[in-house]
Amino acid sequence: MGQTASNRRGERGQALILFAVVFVFLLGLVGLAIDGSRLYAEQARVQGAADAAAIGAAQEMRRGHFDYERDLVPAASHDAGLWGFDDRNAEIIVHQPPVTGDHQGSPEHVEVVIRTQMQNSFMGMFGANRQTVAGRAVGGLAADDPPCIAVFAEDGYSVEGEQPFEPDCGVEPSSAADPFVALRMPSCAGAPVGAAESSEESGEMLYWPGCYDEPVVIRSGKVRLMPGAHIFTAGLSIEGGEVAGEGVTLLFPATDEQAGVTLRPQARVDLRATLHGEFAGVLIFGEAGGATLERGLGSQLEGALYFPKSTLRWAPNANGSPAWTQVAAERVVVLEAPGGREVTASPLGATAARTAVLAE
Repeated sequence: MGQTASNRRGERGQALILFAVVFVFLLGLVGLAIDGSRLYAEQARVQGAADAAAIGAAQEMRRGHFDYERDLVPAASHDAGLWGFDDRNAEIIVHQPPVTGDHQGSPEHVEVVIRTQMQNSFMGMFGANRQTVAGRAVGGLAADDPPCIAVFAEDGYSVEGEQPFEPDCGVEPSSAADPFVALRMPSCAGAPVGAAESSEESGEMLYWPGCYDEPVVIRSGKVRLMPGAHIFTAGLSIEGGEVAGEGVTLLFPATDEQAGVTLRPQARVDLRATLHGEFAGVLIFGEAGGATLERGLGSQLEGALYFPKSTLRWAPNANGSPAWTQVAAERVVVLEAPGGREVTASPLGATAARTAVLAE
């Protein structure tokens, strides 16, 4: 028997319903694919912004800028903004130290979390109008392993005298990369005025951190440089006496080509770099003038000696000295010194050459 008209109409109705169901299903699949692709792309963008923000904040810490409100949050926000995220379309959260992850509680790391809302296209028809997209990254400071001696000028490295000299770490005497390139010379603006005073208790002449705008010459007696940054705009000459200082940085701005630093072998000098702040590990940083660092018996320098645009004439520490040294200069001349000459690599965490890295 043939189908009746009502049966045929019923089959067409069922087919229409089935087609509608399949169409909606396929439409959902298309919407899911499109929104899924957009979600994947947005997730990558948010994660890229978090990575950049964490590195940006870590760069501030590399420069010794650890203030949360003044340094870290603005740096992270600026670099997140380069990826299109700000407080109008995202939540940017900065934790220093991190509150989660492998580096939780570490003062040399910073955690950045970015959250934003993505507007769905097709899936909004099914009630899923928005979904949260988040990225997290941790930036931090890692010690580089620079050579003991880095020289930036071609043929700018030489050794004088007959004493053997074999550093226990690398020497790069030809157009080496600058391991301390991120360092910036501070100005005297806002710095205290350098002052010296006699201590009745110790019998020493105490030099306090600050800016010295007249030449400083030390010829005799006991002298102590107090911890902090000492800016010598007109140069420093230590010609005799006993000079000590721990936790110090000696800075020579490019204000006078003659305003360098001189240490004579008649003096006994024991100076050690600070291990904190922007100049952690840096003992002497000179932008102008030359440097002649001779060494008398009992003298030693611990820290980085950095003269990116000038010549350093330098007598290394004595053989067996526990003090470490790194040297980076346009040109380096290694001088003879009593007791031999030796360069010991910096211990991990003491080096001045630290870089901002993505830790998580």
